[in-house]
Amino acid sequence: MTTNKEISNSNDSICASKNHSKLILFYYQISSHHASMRSHLLYDNILRQHSNIFDCVVEMPAISYSRSKGKRNIQKILKILFDSPGFFLMHLLTVKVFSILSSIFKKSIKDLCKKNNINHFFYKKIDKNLIDFIRAKNPIWIISSTSTILSKEFLDLPLHGVINFHEAPLPKYRGSASYFWFIVNNEKFANTTVHYVAKELDTGPIIFEGPKVQVSQSTVFSLWFKMLTSHKSSWDYLLPYLSNGEKIPSIEQSISDFKEYSFPDKESNSILKRKKIPFINHKDVKFIVSTAIYGLENNSL
Repeated sequence: MTTNKEISNSNDSICASKNHSKLILFYYQISSHHASMRSHLLYDNILRQHSNIFDCVVEMPAISYSRSKGKRNIQKILKILFDSPGFFLMHLLTVKVFSILSSIFKKSIKDLCKKNNINHFFYKKIDKNLIDFIRAKNPIWIISSTSTILSKEFLDLPLHGVINFHEAPLPKYRGSASYFWFIVNNEKFANTTVHYVAKELDTGPIIFEGPKVQVSQSTVFSLWFKMLTSHKSSWDYLLPYLSNGEKIPSIEQSISDFKEYSFPDKESNSILKRKKIPFINHKDVKFIVSTAIYGLENNSL
């Protein structure tokens, strides 16, 4: 990034006061309190190995309970199904199938919190009750992987801000399913990004850029998995700040070199077919099921 302006960190050395809780983690569930494979890949190890940095974990629905928004979400799902059946299948396996199996076999995020003595809560939506709950906690940070655009009121709640993990370089790849577009755009390497959350999607200041990951040509799932697991370096960078309650330095994003992406469409799906790269294969399916049943710590792709 050529035009980035470093944000002043005059308050970087502010440590957590006794009046502040440390960290609240937000993640989304798909149905009946089941978390997706993405949530597990991002948070499984950190919840098990560093439970002391979390005040609590909050679970929220991925799809709004509003009828109008629910209808739009169904239309979006149907469009993905018709435009890119392979992506729909991958999404179904890593979200719905994984979440149900992990819950049945007691490997869910909720079970993990219980095992590691981390308080776990469920809220249906971001409303006054949730805002009051967070305000009472007075957190230093919130880490959020919910699918909801967050209001300024919510973003202003933690002392140092809301943090998000993004599986693509910013600002070049804003939006959803960016890893798929790496292949379509013939990228050789890509990296993850950790950034502060702003009102607009994926526009917040950059905290950390992960190491370069080679864009694989085997399956889309294997690339998605590599991008997510490369966030280990993100946690390695963040942990000292999260443990000490210090403000994490950041750099503003360039306003000139950005593009927003969304789920695969018919044209991009055709490009993938010409490249003869499947979304998912039998080995990937076996890994998804095995991880849901036996846990991430007992499996490798």
